Amino acid sequence: MLILNLEKNSIALLSPPHSLGPVLTSVYLSPPAADIKVSHGVIGLLKHLAQASTQSTAINIALRSAGVVRRISESGIWDERTDAMAEIVQLGAIGVVKHMCSADGNSLQLTREHDN
Repeated sequence: MLILNLEKNSIALLSPPHSLGPVLTSVYLSPPAADIKVSHGVIGLLKHLAQASTQSTAINIALRSAGVVRRISESGIWDERTDAMAEIVQLGAIGVVKHMCSADGNSLQLTREHDN
């Protein structure tokens, strides 16, 4: 029952009129632009959404179209830091990417070179 509620709520957050995927992947909400506590909250929410993406293709498609894996990869979140809170955020980011890659077709986003 918990998985069904998680899926239903996740779809609601990622569908119009909310469509939080692009907002959550904004450069303003990820390191180094954002405070570490904001990054922690955003990564935590993305991790919960990514966990639901393994149960629903709609969630996976919404997160993939928002570029979650690419944005995390480009954010510098895995850069070396000495802050203990940064390590927690890094572990959360690993969880997001793990769930996204296990859901479907996102592992190429992590390994592909990005042309800008």
